[in-house]
Amino acid sequence: MKNRIVQILDECLDRIRSGESIDSCLAEYSDLRDELEPLLNTALKIFPDQEIAPSDEFIRALENRLLIRHDEQQVTPIEVQTGIRSGLLITASVYWNKTITLIGKRSFVFRTALAVLLVVAMCFVVSDFLFQAPASASACTLSILSGSTDIKEFGSDDWEPASDGMELTVGSRAKTSPQSYSILTFANGCTVKLQPETDIQIKQLEFYGEITNIIVLKQSSGITWSHIASNRDSSVYYEIETPSVRAVASGTSFTTEVSDTGLTRVVTAEGTVRVSVNGEEVDLPAGVQVEVQARGNSSQLSAIPAPDSYISVTVDEPAVVSVIDSTGSSIGLLPGGLSFSQIPGAVYSMMNNHTGMVTIPNPVDGIYTIALRYNAKGQAPVNIQGITEGYVAFEYSGNYEGTKKSGWLIECDIDVENGSIAGGEVTNIELLGEEIPEKAIKVKPNDDKDKSRSNEDNKEENRDNDSNVKDKEDNGNKDNGQGNLDKEKKDKKE
Repeated sequence: MKNRIVQILDECLDRIRSGESIDSCLAEYSDLRDELEPLLNTALKIFPDQEIAPSDEFIRALENRLLIRHDEQQVTPIEVQTGIRSGLLITASVYWNKTITLIGKRSFVFRTALAVLLVVAMCFVVSDFLFQAPASASACTLSILSGSTDIKEFGSDDWEPASDGMELTVGSRAKTSPQSYSILTFANGCTVKLQPETDIQIKQLEFYGEITNIIVLKQSSGITWSHIASNRDSSVYYEIETPSVRAVASGTSFTTEVSDTGLTRVVTAEGTVRVSVNGEEVDLPAGVQVEVQARGNSSQLSAIPAPDSYISVTVDEPAVVSVIDSTGSSIGLLPGGLSFSQIPGAVYSMMNNHTGMVTIPNPVDGIYTIALRYNAKGQAPVNIQGITEGYVAFEYSGNYEGTKKSGWLIECDIDVENGSIAGGEVTNIELLGEEIPEKAIKVKPNDDKDKSRSNEDNKEENRDNDSNVKDKEDNGNKDNGQGNLDKEKKDKKE
């Protein structure tokens, strides 16, 4: 009940600041009028002018940071060195035990007390100093896959065109244009793909090494695909807030969709996502989705419908595989164990501990590029299938030989009509060069032990590898692939 009052109070304050009257808000929650009215009046007296009051995001970020610091470090005073004025040190003493006992961690009184403290602090320092991450924090990188993306920096009223590779900080908002795709990549390996017409803001961003990594985002519209990388050396707290839910995840891949009507849909592909609605929490395992109406009035859990069509790519050792779609997004694994997932709904899995498999549901019409990279010398069987309603609409198989550090690129043109795979063909096969086909992926340098051989040995091995592999591919794989393609064309005609 207490959590519901806090959420309703926040909502009413936002609506009043947008021009609505107190009476219109109270009329919607008539059963809580006696409790809401004095709280609203108190809040408006504290903050009569929106422009001089700290924003809700500012207050919540401070609250989150204080709670996290308290839980992890168990300290009473919190000192913040601003660095803005020489010798200036602001000490905010929060007596947690007494405060929590009297009013609870997240009550309105607690939030108001924090806000008053901030108003006093703003007389001495710039109001956004608490948004600055600690010394060990790092910004995230924006990669533009296609089209254009606009950025609004914290404290600015203007949207500006973003540039590929630019760094974003806490408070920044990113908004993709129609038919545009972008990716946010964080220092701990987590990525968020923004579909067209998606608006998202970075609310909190902190990295504490081996303690906790914290990423908090606010999504106002559109569709995002979040891949939360798991790390044995540190835990990850990842949260997306929408107008009606809060989703928290770690070591997970999931979709968050906010429609024009305010409906939020969270779909889990891997791991588990914890979704909070009206103060109540529910865990969404892989294969389950939840839909929540605007303002969290109602929610519905359901299983994710099986896709009508999907692409599967399997590759055996000694090679590992990744797949790049027509938007420039990719999923797969690199030698050394770095995994990544930027294609919504796609999953990378291991079969029998030696076969990597990529599954991409609901593919779109266009080119899919399969990249093979070798951990050791050997021959790697490859199988590519396009399946619609249980039937194989397209298939290609081949054996590709390579040595450590070598690789192949296989381009497939997938024909999709009305959501169904009508066919496909391999349009190009070539050796993988030095250029990395995946976007926003950092390839780790080779281990020192791999550099122990002399330059002449490396050159000789590369010459032999290029010659042998090229001959085998020209004489074997391409013939095999062409035979498969000829068979497919014949089957189509029949």
